[in-house]
Amino acid sequence: MKKLFLIWCFIMSVGGAHASLMTTSTETIDVGAHNSNFSGNVRGFWFTAPVDFWIVGIDVPTDASTANFATSILRLPSVPPSWSSSTNVYDILFEVRNQATAISDLAIKVEMGDVIGVLGNRGDVNSYGTSPYTSSILGNSVALTRFGTQNVISSSASVAGMGVWTESGGSISRVNLTISATDPSVESVPAPASLPVLLLGLCGLLVARRNTKQA
Repeated sequence: MKKLFLIWCFIMSVGGAHASLMTTSTETIDVGAHNSNFSGNVRGFWFTAPVDFWIVGIDVPTDASTANFATSILRLPSVPPSWSSSTNVYDILFEVRNQATAISDLAIKVEMGDVIGVLGNRGDVNSYGTSPYTSSILGNSVALTRFGTQNVISSSASVAGMGVWTESGGSISRVNLTISATDPSVESVPAPASLPVLLLGLCGLLVARRNTKQA
């Protein structure tokens, strides 16, 4: 029995060590390769979320320009209208202007079925890619489709009120979204590094007490 008890202690301590080494798991949505530049009004892409997830970071590739970037993340009530119609009905989940480097401290909850529109470029130059582009979110297939507005957002106070639209062909403007399956504010609290030591200490105390009783 004592041998079995010691084996149990070892297994528990190894399990605790594994838990203490767990790290945040994220991925960046694949937006395809850069194929051309387009200067002027901002473009992007939209998609329907296939699962729940969190947007934890955003960046604009430097293939078309290395200038600072402007970007916006929108949640629409439905699929955006086809050009030349547009809509200015949406929630602004995030927007930034004159940003030099990638942003990595976001915590934007997206639920399955949400229609998400993303706009972004650097120095008012869009990095164009194929549209529609078949990508994936946490292992689930998703189509990224051309999305845009007839406005320059780098010099605007906000994207609020701007009409947005989609087209079935054309190109997307490539924006990198980093995502997580779970709430980043929860993942940012690591398991205690001392957990294996505590387990071993507890096992040692129990063994000592058993030996005392047997004496």
